[in-house]
Amino acid sequence: MFLLGAMRAARPAAPGKATPVPTETMDADRDARPRADHQPPDPGPGRSYVPLCDAHELEPGRGRRFEVGERCVALFNVEGTFFATEEMCPHSGGPLSEGTLDGRRVICSWHYATFDLESGASLDSISRYDIDTFPVRVHDGRVWIEVDASAAPSKAAARGDSQE
Repeated sequence: MFLLGAMRAARPAAPGKATPVPTETMDADRDARPRADHQPPDPGPGRSYVPLCDAHELEPGRGRRFEVGERCVALFNVEGTFFATEEMCPHSGGPLSEGTLDGRRVICSWHYATFDLESGASLDSISRYDIDTFPVRVHDGRVWIEVDASAAPSKAAARGDSQE
């Protein structure tokens, strides 16, 4: 009712002049927009989404480390496509977020073990072990990863930027 009264009070502007929109209407429109902290739909049974960062915060060709509950996760931006893996290289514990990206592969900066970002598969003989990967979604301009609901913290914490 209040908005109707506010709209009735607005009078047509003279030709060539804009009609002012009542502030109450603008506030109502802003409050009706979806908020960026809402989860993406359908995380799956027993799963939950955790927001990591705004998509624009991680430049293409870069990686960044995040703490998600008890785990450390490496997030990578490969030409606008995001991938999330475990942070620790299984060869000798090197930080994968500081590794070099080569297409959809990450090369550990410590001993050059190479992993596929989509599957987590080890791509050389340096590491005998694959790495865990996490489903990633970009929703409302934010990057989210899917984790077990029991492991999902209230928020993920970023820990510095890595090198290319």
